[in-house]
Amino acid sequence: MLQGTLTSGAPLSLVFRRGPLFKGTPGFTWIIHGEKSEIKVTVASAALQASDDDRSIAVHNFATDEVEVIEWERQFTHLPPPARNVAAMYEAFADGEMGKYPDFEHAVLRHRQIDEVFKSSEEDRKGVYLS
Repeated sequence: MLQGTLTSGAPLSLVFRRGPLFKGTPGFTWIIHGEKSEIKVTVASAALQASDDDRSIAVHNFATDEVEVIEWERQFTHLPPPARNVAAMYEAFADGEMGKYPDFEHAVLRHRQIDEVFKSSEEDRKGVYLS
């Protein structure tokens, strides 16, 4: 479980677990709560980026109280699911459009953020002993 505040001031709460799925529930659920709407992403398996299982994106508009289901854009369907992201990145590289994909600078930033999470966790646990 990870909880914190983004630089924008928005709160973040993340729970990730591995193991057998609860029967009849998706393996991956991501809900983004907003002031005007809510977005819910679900995937049958636990791997969003490496799966072609049942996937859905639904947007609940609070003003109209309607839910719109957004279709996934599927590319490179002739390749196995884990290879599709890599194929899309190679295509973007060939087209000179790498700006829409993370690069080394993004990786450095992400590593720093993860390091801060571990440091914060260590500080929170000082003096706390679990049996």
